[in-house]
Amino acid sequence: MLISRELSNLKESILDKVALAAGERDLDAVARWSTAAKECEELEKEAENLENRVSIFKESLEGNSGPISGNNLEAASKPKPTSAKLEGQTARSEWTNTLASKGVQLVGHGKRYLTIHGKEVGIAFANELDGIDGKWFLGLKDESTDVVVLICKSKKGDIYDLVIPVQEITKFWSALSRSKGQIKFNVRKKDSDFMLLVPGYPPLVTTRFISNYAPLR
Repeated sequence: MLISRELSNLKESILDKVALAAGERDLDAVARWSTAAKECEELEKEAENLENRVSIFKESLEGNSGPISGNNLEAASKPKPTSAKLEGQTARSEWTNTLASKGVQLVGHGKRYLTIHGKEVGIAFANELDGIDGKWFLGLKDESTDVVVLICKSKKGDIYDLVIPVQEITKFWSALSRSKGQIKFNVRKKDSDFMLLVPGYPPLVTTRFISNYAPLR
């Protein structure tokens, strides 16, 4: 719909202003444009919900002599199974909203975000692998990044967030697997410890990075 395109273009423009303000270290402007970006994101969600309702309504008209009602309406209103991409988007959105409630502001979209000080943050999400307990494979675009966030969701629904400053794993960064323009992260959990598996090195214990929000402030 036209409104979704307009909101998407508007958000891109706002994010450009956030990046510009961050580059100039203008914290007041970063905060102002960050708030505008969040409001735009909320409007996008409302527009998406409206589009889904309109789509359901149109489908009901095409398949019946009139609008659906009663049990059929209830069934049509139930959320459809989410794709892996949509699940990742939802997980990142929920995670950044939780951080905002803690006073940590990140602005961006997709997997790329900025802190109020202009640090570049890449956020990846993955579910625990089927049939293999305590194992996650995550990917991010192989580009300049200051902080990597690996959101790992267990089969039970628990969320583990590894917040890793790239400078703290510089020695291993170039050794991480890469494929089709992406850098790959192989995360393992053994008992209460988390490890990042880096080809050619012993497992790198990364437990200390769980919910490590200081680099994002």
